Amino acid sequence: SADVILRSTDGFDFRARKSILTIASPLFRDMFSVGQTSSDSSADKDLVVDGLRVVPMTEETGEVVEKLLQLCYPLDPPTWANAAEVQPVLAAAIKYQIDTGTRALRKELASPKFLESEPLGVYAVACRLQLQEEARLAAWYTLRHPMVKKPSIPELRFISGHTLHLLFEYRIDSNQAASILARESGMEWDSERDWVWLTCTD
Repeated sequence: SADVILRSTDGFDFRARKSILTIASPLFRDMFSVGQTSSDSSADKDLVVDGLRVVPMTEETGEVVEKLLQLCYPLDPPTWANAAEVQPVLAAAIKYQIDTGTRALRKELASPKFLESEPLGVYAVACRLQLQEEARLAAWYTLRHPMVKKPSIPELRFISGHTLHLLFEYRIDSNQAASILARESGMEWDSERDWVWLTCTD
């Protein structure tokens, strides 16, 4: 019963229904309202398969399109192994104005399982997608971890040096604030640590 095909950058075709996509995404709604239909005689043959219009997903791989459709259709939501998997699908959801999917993925990105295990990766993803609330939360969680560790964080490739420098500044300011608080509380500050660590002197 499909009436449109979504084609990923790696050549996978996903047959879908316009009615579902237009409910999920205002961008798809506008696209289908002004775009060519399968009955248009002037339609490019390369963009019609089995009489169905093919919509190229110019930046999304097959895996991303599949998970994006899972968010649009009444199906079980996709599962995520790490923040890096969330990033391209969240970027696509924002791009296609899929508000329900965007809210669900932002919540997933800022879930404890990712913030506690890979806060720097979450910070990089949030900054790349200009998600200020998630970036602030992830920055706070990085205080629990060393700044530099192995293996490296692949998501850092996509943010600027300035963005990373802001995180360094935040960590320095937090370190100094904690040190002052520790002294005022009669506790000894352990300066050898890269995160807040208090030792009782009494």
